Amino acid sequence: MSLSFRKPGSDEATLIAVTYASRAILTIGIYSFGSRYFFRLLIAACLFVLVVESLQAAEWRFRPRLTVEGTYSDNITLTPDGESDFVTDISPGFTLNGKGRRFFFDVFYNLQYLHYAQNTGSNRFNNYLQVLGNGEVAEDLFFIDLRSTVRPENISNRPNTANSSISITDNVTNVYTFGISPYLTHRFGSFMDGEARYSFDRVEYEESSRSDSSTNAIFLNLKSGRAFQTFTWDTFYRWRQEDPEVGQVITFQRIEAAGSYHFNRKAAVVFGTGYEDNEFLGSQITDTTAVTWLAGVRLTPNPRTLLEGGAQNRFFGTAPYLNIEYRSGRTAFGLHYNEDVTTNNQVRSNQTFVPLLDPFGDPILDPDTGEATRIPIDSPGIRNEVLVIQQLDGTLAFRGQRTDVGFTVLGTRRDFQFSPNEDVYGIRAFATRRLSRRTSVRLSGRMTRSEFDGPTPNRTQWEVGIDLNRQFSSDFSGRIALFHITQDSKDPAFNYDENRLTLGITKFF
Repeated sequence: MSLSFRKPGSDEATLIAVTYASRAILTIGIYSFGSRYFFRLLIAACLFVLVVESLQAAEWRFRPRLTVEGTYSDNITLTPDGESDFVTDISPGFTLNGKGRRFFFDVFYNLQYLHYAQNTGSNRFNNYLQVLGNGEVAEDLFFIDLRSTVRPENISNRPNTANSSISITDNVTNVYTFGISPYLTHRFGSFMDGEARYSFDRVEYEESSRSDSSTNAIFLNLKSGRAFQTFTWDTFYRWRQEDPEVGQVITFQRIEAAGSYHFNRKAAVVFGTGYEDNEFLGSQITDTTAVTWLAGVRLTPNPRTLLEGGAQNRFFGTAPYLNIEYRSGRTAFGLHYNEDVTTNNQVRSNQTFVPLLDPFGDPILDPDTGEATRIPIDSPGIRNEVLVIQQLDGTLAFRGQRTDVGFTVLGTRRDFQFSPNEDVYGIRAFATRRLSRRTSVRLSGRMTRSEFDGPTPNRTQWEVGIDLNRQFSSDFSGRIALFHITQDSKDPAFNYDENRLTLGITKFF
């Protein structure tokens, strides 16, 4: 059972909503942060809810849950001669969704306790948190974005990497991110629209505080309004400075003006130029300033289809870009390629791990997908570095009356500021079949190939799984899942196999 209420103009609704949000974030802070940055999140979240909710009526939905699972693994340590263990997973959590006329607020939280039958010294708590919010404080003028995440991640891609929270390895640490971004927008009649945004982001690592950093950023944007139809234009200035706990300050600065000439409603050419001036040192990246330009085409043959592609010039060279989107009632397709400069911590600041939209763009009202308990194996690792990233990703999904099928391809090249470069590419696939109104089965498969410059051996990881889910009632469900993982490498120290069998139940309140 979920708690949902709406009382327009009621102070009681505001008080209840703020009470739930405050209690939830307080619990998260006690278990997760344990530092002064918890209070930043608490204060910002409470102010966010109080200020925005006090201006309007809202609908809040609070849904607590409890998941209890037992998992047997025949290789809990992910090593060639790994040992078996039985793990009891007790995970209370909740989702909190708030939506008003001028704001939304989404919170996902899971507190996971793992108890090992054999390796009792590895008993531990894991926290999973995702906060996303946006509020319109002054109508059509002043807005605030709020974001925060907590989750375990692999410290490095070079040792064996865990993709499940139950694995016992020294290569995992908790990552905390917090960001707040106030911004102003203004429409200058039909001539142009403007935005001025300030952002603050903080990233911390439990086991690697030397990689912690704070970031300040400014974004200024002016673009053409409704008066421009055949020719549209867009200008921006972006400044971002990352201040790490250890190491040099990293500064990105870029200004650009772009235009689009529309032959008709379906076809346009895109062009632009600008300048970037970045400040950082590196053994791999030497020239950090450049005159930038871009040229491309944009086609929208129908409301469901977007085809966009071209080339851009940055300080790291001339690179193509591609953006293809297609959505219908039963099919969703996307293919994207881009090259950009970023940092490890900026990647984490922009990450969300619980999806709010499905491949068809439809909202996921209850993001209890199980993804929160997985650890990403294709992240850039924990280090304080600039990297030029070349990224390709594609998704194809089909929705049937009883069967859904999806495929995802990924390919990433990371050229680091100091560390050896790396490539990660692979494919994921799934098929979900609704056997009855209350029972479904999901088949999944994944292949990930990791290639490293330097002495680290390349490796390939395969995973196949079957997951049977039964909905006993509207608020009570159970699952049985079986997974097999194989990792192959020329170095025998990186070869292993693992089989995992999980039985679990979830109760919503």
